[in-house]
Amino acid sequence: MEKVCPRCKLPQEGINECEYCGLVFREYKNEPNRKLVSATKKGAASILRIVLFIIVGFAALIFIIPLIANLKMKLSNNQQNKELKQTANIQNEQQVKPKRQQRKTQIKIKSPEKIRKDKIRKQFSIWDGSHRNLESIIKKARVGA
Repeated sequence: MEKVCPRCKLPQEGINECEYCGLVFREYKNEPNRKLVSATKKGAASILRIVLFIIVGFAALIFIIPLIANLKMKLSNNQQNKELKQTANIQNEQQVKPKRQQRKTQIKIKSPEKIRKDKIRKQFSIWDGSHRNLESIIKKARVGA
């Protein structure tokens, strides 16, 4: 009676072990139980992975949802601030226009004394207080000498 090796699927003449792959048939009869044990271990591991994935997912949601809410609040505050700035700018422009119009209509009349003081003040440098025309006259005199 010929047997077929369950591992290599080749016909065998030996009764106890495979001539090609060396499988011992007595031990192979106990292997299906081992496969069941390993399958249950794999099943338990996959269940643990799923549970871990769910726990990590919920933890992430617990942290991410408040962050998203915080960002939305910041964005809405920024939009409100922009709108407030725009309305403030519009109000400022409306207030500035009348002031500019008032400036154009007002003409300041200066007294002769104030006009004379302004002329004198403009001849001196703001930086160091020197007389501009006097400096140029002195420089020309040095070059010409």
